[in-house]
Amino acid sequence: MTRSSMLAAVLGTVLFAAPLLASGLNALAEADLAPDRFPAVAAELRLQLDGADRHGLSNGQRERVLQSLSRIEDWLAEDASGNQPRIHAEQRRINALIAPQVASRGNDRANLVCKRVRPVGSNIPVTECKTREQLAAEQAAAREALSDEQRRRSM
Repeated sequence: MTRSSMLAAVLGTVLFAAPLLASGLNALAEADLAPDRFPAVAAELRLQLDGADRHGLSNGQRERVLQSLSRIEDWLAEDASGNQPRIHAEQRRINALIAPQVASRGNDRANLVCKRVRPVGSNIPVTECKTREQLAAEQAAAREALSDEQRRRSM
């Protein structure tokens, strides 16, 4: 792992990690997929799914989430960087199953915001989850880029 990727993982964990046990299920954030962090996140999620409150998931959905967690753990142990596409596909699968429960909590201060989007070049929608901090940073960057372009054109 290079120094910059290690720093990015540490900063991502500090800035964007969503506590699972604090307020029910949360979708997996990018920082949760760090090899050193994921085992704890997966264990917390498994505890919640095995508890009396199934968070509105059917048995089939619960099994798919548990299978995806196991796959991610295996791929992280095998080759984290080489398996990134697979890991992210499983992350999207888990988030697609959990997103309705995250959204239906009615908690306006939930850490993650999930929405269904159609990627460019595809008609197949995917569930995209981002932290509120990530959304705010993206909006600020877009506003800055727009105002820079407007300033440049007015000169």
